[in-house]
Amino acid sequence: MNLTDHTLLVPMFIEVGYAAATVKWLDGSSFENLTGNLNTTILGIIYNLSRHSKGSKALRKEQAFEILMKRKSFIMSQEKSIHVFGSLLIALAKNDEEQKANRDLFLQTSEKLFQDINMIHKKNGDLRHGGYHLSELLYLLHGAFSNTAIVRNILGDEFDVKRESILFFGDLFLTVYGPLFDHEADHPEKLVGISLLKILLCISNYPEYLNVLKSHLPLCVLIESLAKKPKQDVAKRTWFNIQLLSNLNSSPNESKIDKDPMICISYNWADKEICKSFVKNLRNFTSVTIWVDYENVDETDAIWDFIAPAIDSATIIVVLASSAYDDSRTNRQELIYAMSRARLHNKGLRFIVVDIEVNFKFNREWMRNLLEDKERISYKDKTEEMAKEVAIRVLLSKNNSLITCTSGTTTQSRVCTIM
Repeated sequence: MNLTDHTLLVPMFIEVGYAAATVKWLDGSSFENLTGNLNTTILGIIYNLSRHSKGSKALRKEQAFEILMKRKSFIMSQEKSIHVFGSLLIALAKNDEEQKANRDLFLQTSEKLFQDINMIHKKNGDLRHGGYHLSELLYLLHGAFSNTAIVRNILGDEFDVKRESILFFGDLFLTVYGPLFDHEADHPEKLVGISLLKILLCISNYPEYLNVLKSHLPLCVLIESLAKKPKQDVAKRTWFNIQLLSNLNSSPNESKIDKDPMICISYNWADKEICKSFVKNLRNFTSVTIWVDYENVDETDAIWDFIAPAIDSATIIVVLASSAYDDSRTNRQELIYAMSRARLHNKGLRFIVVDIEVNFKFNREWMRNLLEDKERISYKDKTEEMAKEVAIRVLLSKNNSLITCTSGTTTQSRVCTIM
């Protein structure tokens, strides 16, 4: 178990079958009768594997969440295992239904994570508390923040914002960001800054929290500085949110211009091949320019530097909806940005959702809330048929009339491409 505690080694353990082996032990009839601390050790190994994205993916493939639920009564009776169990469920839950079924445990676990993070912050330099490193606590809390109920529990709702809790994350980031730029810093120290920056991005996605973040001037100065550095997409996205609030409060004076329809394809990189087929077929039905990342952006580029201008200049966003898309915080961030920009500029931005999986439905509440009222095209066996229906819906033909919208630029549209 001590070896799996090193997050960087998790992919190696996944390669040699640790996920399958430990889940098999968990599912075995003898699990509850193991002597000593063996069952606790097995849970500990599974927990350590879940702290890496490849580990959690492998555990989901082995149905670890479902098997853990079978063992819930026994594990909850072992007081020393409750926190690990709750953390595991948070890491492995795939949809809102699984989260809601364990709501009380999730709230209890996330509250404990937040308290432990506070305790470490008060230690001034010691990054461990109760056997946990700050990096794993922040990594878990970031995962927990995919659940709106957990976010509200820790940061308050729109009627009772917990200002001090929000400012706490800003204060903590100011004290721990240094290792991000220290080549000699170890991985856990770097992971602290990485996870905390992602938490700040998550916080900035909630309009009711943005004013509090914006009031933290030292944090804003640091985020703006980081956003100017290469390979700092999370900082760039956070800074865009903060800037967006400033723009919303400034009531910009913009004139209306006539623009041709311009398409923005929003997809998840896991669906890249489907996207390629869809875009190829869509071009057969329209002469409108289509921009997509694999044709224009190098993998080493700062993706957000291209996505944000693309969103700003788009008039139509076509969402290729899938399970991967539904589960992506990055997808959510870019949709929120697009909708906020549309409101800011009184822009007639149109969204068309195309299901690219059979019987697809949104499992994440955040995606349902963003897209449930948008135009929707159901799955069809051939991407050609779906592309044709999109073209018909938006009347993308050479004889199209101009669409009037509000914009501060006349830049040609580029497609919004989402990781």
